[in-house]
Amino acid sequence: MSPGGRQGQRTGLCVAHSRRFRCTPGMTIQRFLADPAVRPLAALGPCGAAACTRRAESEHGYCPTHYVRWRAAVTAAPGTDHRRWDLTEPAVSEGGLVSLRGLAPLVVAQVLFGLQQRTRGGAKTTDVNLRGVCDTLRRQQSASITGCAPAAVRAGKAARSLLRALVRHAGLALADPAAEQDKDVWDLAVFGHPGRLSFTGIAQPWLRQAAKAWAAEELPRHRGGGAAKVQEKISALAQLSDSLSARPDHGNVPVALSRGDIASFLARLGYLESAGRISRYRRNVI
Repeated sequence: MSPGGRQGQRTGLCVAHSRRFRCTPGMTIQRFLADPAVRPLAALGPCGAAACTRRAESEHGYCPTHYVRWRAAVTAAPGTDHRRWDLTEPAVSEGGLVSLRGLAPLVVAQVLFGLQQRTRGGAKTTDVNLRGVCDTLRRQQSASITGCAPAAVRAGKAARSLLRALVRHAGLALADPAAEQDKDVWDLAVFGHPGRLSFTGIAQPWLRQAAKAWAAEELPRHRGGGAAKVQEKISALAQLSDSLSARPDHGNVPVALSRGDIASFLARLGYLESAGRISRYRRNVI
């Protein structure tokens, strides 16, 4: 056991033996050390705080820093849950070190994978921001990094941005194009493009599904920023959707549509241009 306190420093004894020595009247250090009743004590083990990498230094079960923190916590709130405090209290901060202890195994894997992907992309991650993210995940007792809201991070804007980046990388690791096509907003990284593709402006389910099927076939034909042209056409379909929504059936019955609906759509575009809501160029593109 490690020596503790001023008395321990003077006698060379651990905290427990030092306390026993002081409680024996008239005892000298020589007689105490020679006393056959004085025996080694079992190791105290690691600090009771799950995130801590240090060893306990007293029968309280904490390292000195966490014991002080625990006493402060119960003084401020006598009803503090001891078990939860052990699980959620952050480690003692050390420069260049970030403790992943106390995090769920899946969360550890997600954090490490996200860091690997960020580093591979040339991004730099500071220990301060990563520590802030890990402390939040531990405090929230998150089963997965995707279940932790960035707003819960107290360490500042940069740490919240880091959490969003890690969540994104973790999501992409398990994503596939087929599953992404079921969503109304696509993460184009799944298809090898930057940005997102939104179908939320298309109200009619049949038209939205048709747009998704077309986009899924069109995206592989583009490189670089070419995906923006796909979004441009989806936005044009949203204009058509708005026009169809004016019908009594809101455009939800495709077999009831006719040439007249296209004429109405073109007339609507002419009106939007004359009202200054879209440009001549935009009207021609649509």
